Amino acid sequence: MVRVTLSNEVARKTRPDVDVLDLDQALRKLSELDVKQAQMVELRYFAGMTLEEIGAVTGVSIASTHRRLRSARAWMRQHFENESGGGAGGE
Repeated sequence: MVRVTLSNEVARKTRPDVDVLDLDQALRKLSELDVKQAQMVELRYFAGMTLEEIGAVTGVSIASTHRRLRSARAWMRQHFENESGGGAGGE
């Protein structure tokens, strides 16, 4: 057996840059705009499903699933940039 300890430096590097509550709020806002995109984000990043699996669950083609996830990622990125003060005028 090998003993492994995590230093504060390692813990800082592995922590996500997004607060969980902020992520929940962003997903709720995305859901107001497009329920299917929000569902796909949850299936992909929280359930770890593949595009094929998401398509089967949601009844959407793989190509459309890919497009919707790409669009959702872009929306989320824009949302977090605006929330962090990177965008003009906020939300």
